[in-house]
Amino acid sequence: MKNVLFNLIAFALLLGVCASAQQTDNSLIVKVQISGLADGTTIAVRLGATHLNEKLIVSDRLKSGAVQLIISTNEPRLYQLYVDDTYGAVDFMANKGDEVVIQANANLQSGQGEKAYCSFSNVQIQGSEYHLQFLQKMGARFRLETWMNESVKQYDDVRAQLGKAFASKDTVQINRIKQTDSYKALTALEGSFYRKMEFTCDSS
Repeated sequence: MKNVLFNLIAFALLLGVCASAQQTDNSLIVKVQISGLADGTTIAVRLGATHLNEKLIVSDRLKSGAVQLIISTNEPRLYQLYVDDTYGAVDFMANKGDEVVIQANANLQSGQGEKAYCSFSNVQIQGSEYHLQFLQKMGARFRLETWMNESVKQYDDVRAQLGKAFASKDTVQINRIKQTDSYKALTALEGSFYRKMEFTCDSS
């Protein structure tokens, strides 16, 4: 009888330990599959929507186009996946216990200033209910950003030229580019985008 009672108590304690372990497991797993980047490229994650100059919280190098990152969190947060030391990112929302899979194509190109710019396309994110809710609430904004990304492609040449000029600190070339019709059309497009974005955010 004592053995049976001991076994029951031990079993109950084991269940308690397992439950406690599950409650204190704050791990969030992010599995990334990216095409278009060389193996060894550093993929990083930082907090998003903080309006601060956030530093990376986790990073690793691509191997065969894939990388797995583990984040510690206590609550649902918005994160940004990006190539280290570049502009451009993929936003995703997730919570502890999630196993998020992010698939995307990446295009690394010269940007304005010293940093390169990495654009992401064909982005697919699975494994997070919070991200689905995030997409539903931000749908109008994302549609506007998609429109902008498609519209700005016609100015890729002038953007690349301007990026090289900024990188080499060639002020003469920068001023020359800014006088072209293509650059003026690009700035007009960007202005239109921000006005539409402001209206969309105020209406949501």
